[in-house]
Amino acid sequence: LIGSGLWVAMRRLITTLRKLVARAWPSIKRWSRRAVTASGVVALVMCALACTRLPFDAHRWLGTAAGECVMPASRIIVLGGSGMPSGPELLRLHRAAELAARWPDASVTIVHPGDPAAIELMRAELIMRGTDPTRITLMNDGDNTRAQALALAASTKRRQDPIAIVTAPENMYRSVR
Repeated sequence: LIGSGLWVAMRRLITTLRKLVARAWPSIKRWSRRAVTASGVVALVMCALACTRLPFDAHRWLGTAAGECVMPASRIIVLGGSGMPSGPELLRLHRAAELAARWPDASVTIVHPGDPAAIELMRAELIMRGTDPTRITLMNDGDNTRAQALALAASTKRRQDPIAIVTAPENMYRSVR
């Protein structure tokens, strides 16, 4: 009797659920069609925008929205994280070497989390590009942009000195703020 009572309760529950779903089905069907149509429209717009220069301009804006270093900096900070060698990391090091050549009195600090071998490769890349090894300081701190910024803030004595930060465009705004 216990098993049959449970069976009857389950059948009643299933019947009730069917009635609820039958009542809501037209609304569910209508909203799912709208969601699929909206997703398709968004996908088409994204594909069309991908054929323009808008993604490039947006990516560039991320790197320059917080401002650009126009005066000579006393310290050039390279925030790593992409691994070495990788395209983004090599581009950052290339830019840091350009800035180091432009501002010969500036020190260069490389901040990279994790593998000490990677930070040594980054140092070697800067030296290969003409940066004096005595100007380079290594910091193997931080797991993310915020942790790297906090480690740098703790090591900075004079906060009024101008600095130049070299990092990925998508990290620049939060690195400066």
